[in-house]
Amino acid sequence: YETGSIHLWIYLCDWKLAINGEVISRSNSSEEEIVVALKHLNGKHLLSIIGLDENTVEVTFSGEIVLTLEGNEAVYEKEDDFFMLYTSRGNLSYNKQAGFTIESAA
Repeated sequence: YETGSIHLWIYLCDWKLAINGEVISRSNSSEEEIVVALKHLNGKHLLSIIGLDENTVEVTFSGEIVLTLEGNEAVYEKEDDFFMLYTSRGNLSYNKQAGFTIESAA
């Protein structure tokens, strides 16, 4: 996979990736479908990360790409991180117990 100045690690949540409102892949899609869908993120800019509610986080990229992250209480715990965003300035994560957490770079 491509890497850049940031690293977004989707972790313990269900997710769906949409372009122009059309879902092109989900966390339960085949590996082949996921690989094809992720290629759409290459070269795109992360524009925002917004908590829509306790159970849903929306990550927006340039090119009308939206990654929606959703908790699944049947599978995951409240303290399980939905994602971790690693940057040179620090790291951002989210879970239902703590909400958004920022860890400054050393």
